[in-house]
Amino acid sequence: MSDLATRNAPDVHLPVRHLMAGAVALLLAAALLVGLAPTVLRDPVTPRGLALTHIVTLGWITLTIMGASYQMVPVVLGVRLWSERVARVAFWHYVPGVLALVVGFWIFWPPLLAAGGALVVGGLVAYAYNMVRTLARVSVWGLHGPFFAVATGFLVAVGLYGLTLAADIVHPFLGQGPVNHIVFHLLLGVVGWITLLAMGVAYKLTPMFALSHGRGDGWGRVVLGLVAGGLVLLLAVLTVAPAPGAVLAAAAVPLAGVLLFVLDQAMYLRVRMRRRLDLGLRFAVVALAYLAAAGLLAWMDLAGWVVVPPAALVELALLGWAGCLINGQLYKIVPFLVWYDRYGSRVGLQPVPLLRDMYDARRGEANLWLFAPAPALLALGAATGSAVLTETGAVALLAGAALLLSNLVHVLRPGRGPQPRRAGKAGAVAAALR
Repeated sequence: MSDLATRNAPDVHLPVRHLMAGAVALLLAAALLVGLAPTVLRDPVTPRGLALTHIVTLGWITLTIMGASYQMVPVVLGVRLWSERVARVAFWHYVPGVLALVVGFWIFWPPLLAAGGALVVGGLVAYAYNMVRTLARVSVWGLHGPFFAVATGFLVAVGLYGLTLAADIVHPFLGQGPVNHIVFHLLLGVVGWITLLAMGVAYKLTPMFALSHGRGDGWGRVVLGLVAGGLVLLLAVLTVAPAPGAVLAAAAVPLAGVLLFVLDQAMYLRVRMRRRLDLGLRFAVVALAYLAAAGLLAWMDLAGWVVVPPAALVELALLGWAGCLINGQLYKIVPFLVWYDRYGSRVGLQPVPLLRDMYDARRGEANLWLFAPAPALLALGAATGSAVLTETGAVALLAGAALLLSNLVHVLRPGRGPQPRRAGKAGAVAAALR
């Protein structure tokens, strides 16, 4: 994991600022969901349902992905970030834009929606431009570069499409047609942006954390082609010829990519040298189960074999797949970034804490056991109409989000953890990462 911090890495405050803001957004979303869960899950396409969805997608998941990519893209692909200044400016455009957009949905005031949407798209375009200029410097792309590049392209499409929908609310011009704009927006965001970027990150971090490097890139390139190409095919079919059979066949292509990815990640874990799954990897296993479940249920619902409410699929995909993966990786990325920044220059010269001493392990375990079942409870509540299940899931999600944020704050506080034995530089780094 030491290659998460190199001379190419940006100032540590840049990724950490995004990751912490994302964790705050998760806590806010979970707190609102406690009061709104039964109503929102019955009909998510309401002003407050849309507000809650955008806190999760734009405030939590996208901010977290931005922060992680600012750290990972430079060090994984061996180039410096094109502009840290642009990244900071994008952050301070994007966060107020998300707040304005969410409040605009909450009170359903179109002018505020349009203003917030413009700020959000401005921040997203600045982020994407920064990534494109950074990726243009890459000489050896490997597996991860194409995932990052394609996901960034879908992110731009998500932002522009969302701004178009916000403008349509102010001055309707899209009209009626075969395209379900909400479905399009969700597919672009959840599959094209969030899932592809998360897959690229997983192809880097799972072998690193599990010590299972012998498989190389696995089937990563095939997965990228199936998911990205299949999504484009599905969107084209939905636009041009949305016949049920054609849509079902097109949807089978990205589903095949999703299932192949899950199998690929399982193979990495099977051949791992580190036999005990740590907290981050256990979160990742739960996330993979949610991804497979969301993909299969969505396709079976499309085929007419089962009836799954859209809200249930959204809960499984956003909170289950993306949420559990993010939770697990944050317990690796944030402690390591803070540890490297705070103690990297002292390694071998004086005692430094171990990486596992940077956060409260018992709090992390409680975070896993509370957060992991929450998406399933919420999805079951949406499918069955059970207020008990939805409220229980919302409370579990809130408790898990609070534990996550408190543990990340714990990491940022100085003087965490016992002081271990003095060791040589190589031995101390290796010991800290265990």
